Amino acid sequence: MLEASRSSRGADADHKTFNMMAAVNYQFKEWIVAEARVERATTSKQGEDFQKDAVVAGLQFFPVPYLELRPEYRAVWGDGYKMGQYTLQVHMFY
Repeated sequence: MLEASRSSRGADADHKTFNMMAAVNYQFKEWIVAEARVERATTSKQGEDFQKDAVVAGLQFFPVPYLELRPEYRAVWGDGYKMGQYTLQVHMFY
C-alpha cells in the first residue's frame, strides 16, 4: 500500500505539509498478519523545513473472534530527534 498527502494552510499558505507512507503485510494464517511500513513527514512553516522518518514493524493477531492484539515497534528520527517505542494496541469488535 502506498499513500501520500499534501496540505497547506494559513493566510499566505505559509504552513505546508507533505506526508508519505509505504506498507507491506503478509497473512500467514487467518489469525496472524505481519506488517511493516515506512513513513516520512515533512513540514515547511515560515521558511523553516522539518522532517521526521519512521519505521514500524508489528503483528495483527486475532486470538479469538472479535479481538485483535497489535504489538508494534516504532523507530522515529529526524531534526536531531530519535525515539524507539514498543506499543500494544487492543481492538475489540462488536
